[in-house]
Amino acid sequence: MQNGCVPYEIEVLRQQINQLSSQILKSSTTVRTNYIAGAMINGGKAVYVDVDKKVYPFDISNPYHYSRYAGIAETSAYTNAPVSVVSDGPSKIIGSGWQAGAPYVIGADGFLTTTVPASGLIKQVGVGIDNDTILLVWGFEIIAVS
Repeated sequence: MQNGCVPYEIEVLRQQINQLSSQILKSSTTVRTNYIAGAMINGGKAVYVDVDKKVYPFDISNPYHYSRYAGIAETSAYTNAPVSVVSDGPSKIIGSGWQAGAPYVIGADGFLTTTVPASGLIKQVGVGIDNDTILLVWGFEIIAVS
C-alpha cells in the first residue's frame, strides 16, 4: 500500500463480499463431499483434489492447486483415511474465532486467514459469520497481486 491507499485487488474482494452478502446470509445449505486423504490433512485446512481423486493440503505457491481447489477439511485425517470437505455454505467449527463480516483467504500455511498476501495468487473462500461459523462461498475468483 502506498499513501494509505487500498490496492485495487483488495477493493475488488471487498466489493465481492458486499455484492454477495445478502445471498450469503440467506444460504443455509452446506455442500459436503467425502474424500480419501492422499496425505495427512489437518482440520480447517484448505485442500485440493488431485487426479487420483484424493485430497491433499493446499499450497498457495503452487498455481496447479488453484484450479483443483476442493474446499476446507472439516476434520483431520491420516493418509488414506476418509475426510469430509466443505466447499460451499455455512460451516460451524466451535471455538474457531472467526471474525464476523471478515473475508477469509487461504493463507501461506493452508489455513484460512484475514491477512491477504502482499503478492502472488489470492483465493478468497469465505466470510466469517460469528465466532464459530464461517460461510464458505465457492464462486470467489482467484486474483493475482504483484
